[in-house]
Amino acid sequence: MKENKFLKLIKTLDKQERKAFHKYLHGLYGKQEKMLRLFNYFHDSIKKDKKVELLNEDFLQNQLFDKKQSGKVIGNLFADLYKYLAEFLRWQKINADADNYEKDKLQIAIFKERGLDDWFYTKVEKVKSNVKKCPLDIWHYLKLMELNHIAYFKISTNKLETNAIYLKNALYALDNFFISAKLNYECELRNKAQNLAFQAVENWLLETILEEYPEKVEANDYGLVYKHIRDLLKNENDEHYQKIKAIFINKRSSYSKVNQLIILIILQNYLIRKIRSNSLPYPQEILDLYKIGLTEKILFFDNEIGSTTFFNILNIACRVGEIGWAEIFCNDYAIFLNKSHQIEALKLAKGMISFEKGAYSQVLFHFRDLTFKNVFYSTKARAFILKSLIELDEDKSLIAAECLSFNQFLRRNQILSEHILIAFTNFVSIIKMMHINKNTTKTQLHSFLKTNELLVYRQWIETKINQYKNPLP
Repeated sequence: MKENKFLKLIKTLDKQERKAFHKYLHGLYGKQEKMLRLFNYFHDSIKKDKKVELLNEDFLQNQLFDKKQSGKVIGNLFADLYKYLAEFLRWQKINADADNYEKDKLQIAIFKERGLDDWFYTKVEKVKSNVKKCPLDIWHYLKLMELNHIAYFKISTNKLETNAIYLKNALYALDNFFISAKLNYECELRNKAQNLAFQAVENWLLETILEEYPEKVEANDYGLVYKHIRDLLKNENDEHYQKIKAIFINKRSSYSKVNQLIILIILQNYLIRKIRSNSLPYPQEILDLYKIGLTEKILFFDNEIGSTTFFNILNIACRVGEIGWAEIFCNDYAIFLNKSHQIEALKLAKGMISFEKGAYSQVLFHFRDLTFKNVFYSTKARAFILKSLIELDEDKSLIAAECLSFNQFLRRNQILSEHILIAFTNFVSIIKMMHINKNTTKTQLHSFLKTNELLVYRQWIETKINQYKNPLP
């Protein structure tokens, strides 16, 4: 028998949740003896950290039941367990937060069903007030629209003379939700189109919102920041950037954490593009923004930091020369990486910091065992090995062998994106031009840089090109 839905779901519970569900099930459904006997068997196995899997029916019969039960009966018992576990998780989710919007909506519905009109309207107004106080996100106006809709269509005889105001407020909220959602989605599509080079959606659809609702956009606090983001994505310049930065620095608490993260990413992407175009030689501003994101946990998602964000921060810190801060960052924040690759990430990070310190032999020591499960980490480690061999002025035959091995690794790879593969392949190619090919000129190296935009460690390569000596005639 294959693992069923109940066993899959209960494995996602932590110790405290399992304990709470045990009490919930016994408290509410304590008379369903067969079901509880089945639950207790698997619950005891999970508590003892035993491997939990659905055993055959004969085993269950012999272990749990005095009388033979049909397969259908056992299947129904598992179905009940899944239903009650899903019910428990919904109940837990709704009650997790005293100001939970869904919980408030249920309370409003209960007052409506019970005919408690005064309580109903009072609760609607209180929830509306709470929503208005919450940090802005894309659902802010939709919630206000929904609450006004609920109040208007209550059709209470006591409120018929005044409830038209609810309809007016619902329409106002609907307009603002449309503006907010349209600008939010447009900015996301433009950002992806810019970063991934694809046609996101027809241009006419992207242009409509500001042409039809310019005044309403200016009056919409949520939409206004996305208008500035839209302007920056359409026409990159410091004026648009500074407007977004001012909102982030001075008013970020007005926006939800998700939107703070989106705004922060937009600012950082703009600065990163300026660095790549040599318009921002000192990327200290990016690190300062990252530090805000770390301190206020804007960069955290489900109490984790993404590995890409982690290494972006590390790269920027190394680039501005804050090596000591980078070491502290690694020690303090590596624990917030996904547990599946914490050890590998920290290993890679320590190797990168050793390189920035000039301890190139130490880099080779960190990466002597290239058994990274994470392909991206393995790719970066190979690049740092190659860079370290060059910095140590190792024999050309050793560098050539590493280039060959690296190229073979990249050709076999089926996980990394095409852009990343091209960037690392170009890196190996220009290393070969400088350190293996005998007749490469500095002009040829500069030409390679101009014609190959995708290239990792460009700044380091440019430094090496400046130090490069043309071959003797």
